[in-house]
Amino acid sequence: MFITDAIHSGLPRHIAQVVVGHTNINTTMGYNAVYPTQTIEAHRAFITRCRLLRPGVPHPH
Repeated sequence: MFITDAIHSGLPRHIAQVVVGHTNINTTMGYNAVYPTQTIEAHRAFITRCRLLRPGVPHPH
């Protein structure tokens, strides 16, 4: 839970890696839980950024 809470609160992943003493970032990220709602929110934010960058392109609803 520490890694998940720290990363979700904004601690950079590479800093979390150092804090917990992992030599490989993949080990650290293995302890980072990704929840379905976060995946959906990240995708929606990505789509919003894309739409802002390409306002003239029609998008399906």
